[in-house]
Amino acid sequence: MSNYSNELGQIHFVIDVSETSSIREGLYSIFSNDLDFVENEEYFRKNTLNKGYKDEADRIVVEYTANRNIRNKKELEKAVEYLAKQIFGQINYYQDYNTSVLKIDKDLYSVAVSYVS
Repeated sequence: MSNYSNELGQIHFVIDVSETSSIREGLYSIFSNDLDFVENEEYFRKNTLNKGYKDEADRIVVEYTANRNIRNKKELEKAVEYLAKQIFGQINYYQDYNTSVLKIDKDLYSVAVSYVS
């Protein structure tokens, strides 16, 4: 019998794609559980804080959204999958993950990221 423990986690947030601040805040939530992106400065790129970003997660989200016009489900799904892969694609720590984007209203979407660590 092996000794291992799998922990299931979930991140959920709602994004209004008509507001850039909502998009960035929501996408930033994807990084909320990985301290290497939000607290552990030794893992940030060298000039992240000097450029005025609050942490590496902030930098990744701002850089990703700067040249993209996320206004519909397809574009939001692409953004969520790309950013989730930055964290949960690390097979050394995370075993699996799945993303889901559901339309709630005209510009409102429910986003969930489930993962196993």
